[in-house]
Amino acid sequence: MPTTAQRLATLEAFVAAQKTWNTKSNARHLALEGKAHTHAAPVPEPVPVPGPSYPPDTQLRAVATPTLPRPALGQSITDPVFFTRITCVAEAMRHNYAKIAAWNCDGSLIHLTSGNPDTILDGRTYASLGQHSVPGEARWSNVDPDLIYGVRGDGGTTLMRYSVSRKSAEPIYAFGGTGQVYIGPYEGNLSADDRYVVCTRDSHVWLVDTVARKIVSESDIGGGDYVSVSPSGKYVVLNKAGLHVYDLTMTQRLRTLTPISAHADMGYDAAGNEVIVALTNPTVPMWRLDTGALTTLLPGGSAYGQGHVSLRNVKRPGWAYLSHYSANDGLKGGDQVVAVKLDGSGTVEVFGHAHHTATTYDSEPHACPSPDGSRVVFASDWHGGPVGAFVASAA
Repeated sequence: MPTTAQRLATLEAFVAAQKTWNTKSNARHLALEGKAHTHAAPVPEPVPVPGPSYPPDTQLRAVATPTLPRPALGQSITDPVFFTRITCVAEAMRHNYAKIAAWNCDGSLIHLTSGNPDTILDGRTYASLGQHSVPGEARWSNVDPDLIYGVRGDGGTTLMRYSVSRKSAEPIYAFGGTGQVYIGPYEGNLSADDRYVVCTRDSHVWLVDTVARKIVSESDIGGGDYVSVSPSGKYVVLNKAGLHVYDLTMTQRLRTLTPISAHADMGYDAAGNEVIVALTNPTVPMWRLDTGALTTLLPGGSAYGQGHVSLRNVKRPGWAYLSHYSANDGLKGGDQVVAVKLDGSGTVEVFGHAHHTATTYDSEPHACPSPDGSRVVFASDWHGGPVGAFVASAA
């Protein structure tokens, strides 16, 4: 039997051990509690990057052009009818044409024609970045924001590629012979991957591979309004006594879409079908290039039976951008810059009034969207003044 002294010693040892265990346990608990508090601290939500915005969907209507003071260079006004913003980005110069992209492929630069040399603006702030001796028939690359394709040298017979950052050009293909070579003429574009482009001299047409730097095919189907490769690079489309779709050899006409020659541009609908949208007066039709299937986007009775169309909104398929030749004539859409949905619903987005009188060709709006379609550049004399370049966007 343990003695009383031994029992007391055992009890004291147990009490001491219990205190030590409690101390360590409390320390562990506090440490864990601290960690728990650390992990429970709220993590800030990432700030969302605002995406592009657009005017609300609506239907075309006839609206009188409001009388507004012309915005000064770099200044904006609000359209009091459609509540969109219109900014003056340049005076005494304008963009090239509705279906010739004004913005480069990432929207960071704008090319304006101001004679020779031309002017490059910052595509977002519209500040001038100086003048550039770009090639004639200038077309922004669809894949490289620094490059412009065009024709220069030897009397305009060499296809070139110009670097904006380096202010230098390199030849791609020399056609030789005499006589100016054009892209289109005037209205042609490159395929979406920059690989193919159609060049013309009079009625002669070349399909050029810009990567291999060689002629893929050539033909004498030209001599009409224009000829261009399609965005997919699968077709060549000719506007000559109608709109005609050819294969890349240009020896086989696959289909005639319409016997009417019309202002038109090619792109994609929301389902990814390659299409061409035309202004055939009085309607605005769209055809699929692969099947010829027709969709009427706007019926007769609108201002856009005559005017210009652009599908340079390459990052926003499913819409085409329209502007009208003349001043407001009281028709639906008169003097309005709009985007029309490519589904036959008649849905439009109105970017504002162009405020033009169309007394000269240069004062016609020729509305051309940015790659994401959220901004539209157009020309205007603003009720009889000098022609300038303006950008419309959702306010």
